Amino acid sequence: MMRQIYTSAVKVYLWLGQEEENSDIAVRFVAAQASKPLRPRGSGYRPLWSRQEGKALHGLFDQRYWRRMWIIQELLHANDMTVWCGSLSFTWDDIEKLYLKLKSIEESNWFAHHEYHLMVMQSSAAVMVWQRAHWRHPDTPVPSLQTLIEIFRDWQCTDLRDKVFALSGMATEESAVEPDYTLTTREVYFAVLRHVEGQQEQFRALLSQTFGLAGRDVDLHGQNMYSHLRNTRCAR
Repeated sequence: MMRQIYTSAVKVYLWLGQEEENSDIAVRFVAAQASKPLRPRGSGYRPLWSRQEGKALHGLFDQRYWRRMWIIQELLHANDMTVWCGSLSFTWDDIEKLYLKLKSIEESNWFAHHEYHLMVMQSSAAVMVWQRAHWRHPDTPVPSLQTLIEIFRDWQCTDLRDKVFALSGMATEESAVEPDYTLTTREVYFAVLRHVEGQQEQFRALLSQTFGLAGRDVDLHGQNMYSHLRNTRCAR
């Protein structure tokens, strides 16, 4: 449902919040850089930003907004997005062009001459730029729910069950878990594992950590998983 809403939307606005310290510098920088080519210098490139601009850009790109679990579907499926911070904005096309410039600098091994380059490229916003480009590529297959959980496990949400429910709409049909808030976190854990092939002990451990479940919470006590889920639902 959410996927359909975002893919059919004519325009999507992302609201980072009110202006913060130097955020106006960062927003103006992103918008201005979209139309500017890299300027060669020797075997590399001239710096894109001043120290103040680099620091401001890192601050903007590492805001908590970019780590929210429920923005992932929005960012991956919306076609035309504008990012607003206070009264200033830039388009998603602007941020993608800046990202490609930074990748060119990185590939030329010239990033050491650009203070804050590494911090910006490792920021939450930069991660989402890459993820959007990757998953929207026509040659990229639809991911399994397991793959999405492994990638986005550190993204934030108030309800831990949304670590699964917020991603299900992007997953393959056979691996998705229908959002059902009558389920406990433990039941969602087992619902995910029903669609995982093999034992996958490493993923089981990751999933239990993601949900904050202790070993005793995920112990099947000798039952297979399907019997466990059936008995749990019948008991309710």
